Amino acid sequence: MKLKISDIFIINQGHQITDEEIYNGNGNIPIFTSSNKIKGFGNFSIIDESLLPCLTYQTKGYSGVISLQEKPFDANNTAVLILKDEYKNMVNLKYLALIIQTKLNEILTSESGVSYLNKDLVLNVEFELPINSEKNIDIEFQNKFVSKYEKIKKYKKIITEKINSIENIIKSEITIDKFIIKNMEDIAILNKGSSKISEENIYKNYDFNGIPVYSSATFNEGLMGRVSKEYYESFDKQGKEGELTWTTNGYAGVVFYRETDYLYSEKCGRIILRKEFKEKINPKFLKIYLNQITYKYKTSESNNGKLDIIHMLNVPVKLPIDKDGNIDLGIQDSIVKKYQDLDDLKNRLVAILKKCNNIINND
Repeated sequence: MKLKISDIFIINQGHQITDEEIYNGNGNIPIFTSSNKIKGFGNFSIIDESLLPCLTYQTKGYSGVISLQEKPFDANNTAVLILKDEYKNMVNLKYLALIIQTKLNEILTSESGVSYLNKDLVLNVEFELPINSEKNIDIEFQNKFVSKYEKIKKYKKIITEKINSIENIIKSEITIDKFIIKNMEDIAILNKGSSKISEENIYKNYDFNGIPVYSSATFNEGLMGRVSKEYYESFDKQGKEGELTWTTNGYAGVVFYRETDYLYSEKCGRIILRKEFKEKINPKFLKIYLNQITYKYKTSESNNGKLDIIHMLNVPVKLPIDKDGNIDLGIQDSIVKKYQDLDDLKNRLVAILKKCNNIINND
């Protein structure tokens, strides 16, 4: 059934409350402002308690954000959608909030970078309510929809918290009981790529299944494109399978493990383990460890810092040792395995979270 907001709601356009009024308020009625956050308390309710529950939406700033209000309240730059009596037993306000939200976002206007919602535009917003076999508004469908939505929202919260917890573990510096410290210059040769690499040259030498070319970006691990093997072999600086690279600019200090041969730009750093350490250091362990500490050594010469070769050379690395004081590759391998398991778990949770979002968006 197609309806307009004016068909089922009365709009109370609300009022403005100054910071001074909020500061001097001495009541216990919450005053909502911005994105439905409490800014203070007063002794005035914007509507009579008999009209609750109702919906509210911000008319300025965070315009279009709809919230359900079930207790007396006051609000700044906020309009109130009061349900008409004849619809009170026919609609679920939580359901209406969900379907009207996107509609309001479509009619936002802007002035000097601030978004607004015009009352007349809101009144004419059209939306559809489900109907049952008797051609009546289907409240049962709305209730089931809201119940399903809230369960998924709860699962999303739990999953997001677990993902954040895993990310915090991955970012936290590894605890190593026995170790020696080596600076990066002791264990690796560092350099940066060629200035000849450009989007134009990648385009001219593009090969869908070719050699990857990496920049100093972090999105998609810095992949700029793929080029032919012939083009790859024309460079003196050829990245090799199993090496590490790091971002020297932008989100400086992010380290990647490269699974295949590659090319790299002049702002992408390359880490080549010295011969005497190739059998002693697992590059995947080094990647994990560096990603936990490089933020300490980048400069603030640009928005997100800079970590050039001169900075990376002096980054200290803790390497686990055995009882005889030798670098212990076995401990490194076990750490890599644990972090890979964490990363796999995180990826599975992200996939579940994506499915939850798809269910919500498609219903």
